[in-house]
Amino acid sequence: MTEKQELLEVVQPRYLKANKAEKQKMLDEFTATTGYHRNIKRKTKCKFKPP
Repeated sequence: MTEKQELLEVVQPRYLKANKAEKQKMLDEFTATTGYHRNIKRKTKCKFKPP
């Protein structure tokens, strides 16, 4: 499993429970860490799943 996939497994449950402000902060941190674009959330059916 890649490091990005491991990070997804950790972040996804917290993201689904977070409020809007927390989600924005988590998404900023996630994109900075992985290099994924912020639009990954919109482009995928399940939040934070890699394309």
